[in-house]
Amino acid sequence: MLPVRLSRPGLQLRGFAGARRAELTAVAQPLPGEVPEDVVERMHAALAPYAVTVVKVDVFGALEQPTALRAALSARFGPVPATWVAGEGCGASGLAGVTVLAVAGDPVQPVPMNGRVVGLQSCDGECQWLWLGDLHPDRGPQAPADQAAQVFDKLAAAIDAAAMPAASLTRTWFYFQDLLSWYGDFNAARTRCFGERGWLPLLPASTGIDAANPHGGALVASAVAVAPVTGTATVQAVESPLQGPATAYGSSFSRAVEVQSAGLRRLWISGTASIDPSGATAHLGDLDSQISLTFRVVLALLQARALRWDDVTRAVAYVNRSDHAAPLQAWLERQGLDLPLVICRAGICRADLLFEIELDAAAPIRPPPLA
Repeated sequence: MLPVRLSRPGLQLRGFAGARRAELTAVAQPLPGEVPEDVVERMHAALAPYAVTVVKVDVFGALEQPTALRAALSARFGPVPATWVAGEGCGASGLAGVTVLAVAGDPVQPVPMNGRVVGLQSCDGECQWLWLGDLHPDRGPQAPADQAAQVFDKLAAAIDAAAMPAASLTRTWFYFQDLLSWYGDFNAARTRCFGERGWLPLLPASTGIDAANPHGGALVASAVAVAPVTGTATVQAVESPLQGPATAYGSSFSRAVEVQSAGLRRLWISGTASIDPSGATAHLGDLDSQISLTFRVVLALLQARALRWDDVTRAVAYVNRSDHAAPLQAWLERQGLDLPLVICRAGICRADLLFEIELDAAAPIRPPPLA
């Protein structure tokens, strides 16, 4: 497959496409004067030449009237469950951006559960893939930890419905209402759930962010599950060269997870922030230094798997104040980094962390050097 690299104002398209297969990520931000559904139209137009099926949609931003955007997503991308992260845009629009993953070449099947589609699944010949979105607890008065347990129940049920192994969970995203008040309870519930459900030994890459959701529950989640079906595919956790394991301070996730199949190496880097090797927050109150350390940590993870900034297909940055977006953009310009990036104002898992970023990257699997 050949690389796809398209950059326009408010739209970046990254990935790979060939005669039979394609795997593309579109990242879009609103342009001045646009309504949110215009963003969807631009993404659809960029993806249309590749005849892809959209399998994952994430919307970042708080919208007073989301009906038109929901209708546009459904009309253009089909029955894919969109995960809404109701943080805030950092500009004139309440919408921070939209990210979409799309594939071509392999039959894509919906995964229904309780009368609605919760995900899509496919097989690339070497791995089974399951993309899940908008998993949320049922309405009702429940403690946040009980709502989290219900989301884990739904996650497990969706994996079962797709006839995939319990231990195939590879990447998770959790968006919390009032994260700091119950993050410890969530981590305890997650660790217990992983052990009880046989989701170990691989811990997924993960992101945990404080942002509201349209359902009004304590959290909403999305996930990817991957199960090799041949001996040529691999799924493995990747340790960070510059940070200790998250399990050392009670969080059950990997710093990154790599999947190799169908000729591509993919790396999911978890939500990453200014944390030193001991697990303590570094550079208290210093935004630029927190950004610099975070990007050093991310670059070390990329380089550990022979990847570069040019291989990044999607990035989402979370800043705890809207006025922190401009310094972040200025820092990126100084470094000459042009990433497919959405910047969203949202809370981070520690009150003293000012910035967090997650990244996806992909590149062809390169043969080992000749001896």
